[in-house]
Amino acid sequence: TPTKFKIALAGCPNSCSNPYINDFGIIGSETPRLIEDSCIRCGSCERLCRGDAITTREDGLPVIDFDKCIHCGWCVTNCPSGAMVADKCGFSITVGGKSGRIPALSLKIVGNVTEEELFKVLDNTFKYFDTFAEGRERIGKIIARMGLDHFKSEVLKDIKVQ
Repeated sequence: TPTKFKIALAGCPNSCSNPYINDFGIIGSETPRLIEDSCIRCGSCERLCRGDAITTREDGLPVIDFDKCIHCGWCVTNCPSGAMVADKCGFSITVGGKSGRIPALSLKIVGNVTEEELFKVLDNTFKYFDTFAEGRERIGKIIARMGLDHFKSEVLKDIKVQ
């Protein structure tokens, strides 16, 4: 790569390893799914949801708003009846963050990809970096200059976006 490129890996969205202030952040994620027949309608998933993504219908069944879901798996871990299960486990990816005198938070570009897809995105990001960097420019500056849509169109090729 033309200049330094920092990668951080976090096991969950708590982000203890600071993936949001690194060039490339990898965050463990789970997509929940409800098994309706097993649900006891206790409401614990709604109360415990850290992303406010779960509401309950009139009949007490939970409904997941995947636009709000942060894929933390908290509802899966804490469901007393086991009705909330992990439908897919994978990784969310953020890019463009940095610390220092002028810090910047990274942007989430894709959620819950497989390990194989993760390495493809990382490889594509390195290629993008090599192709478009000017001088010692960091990846976040390149994305700001070229546009997030351009970056995503190049690095998310052949990736099922969630």
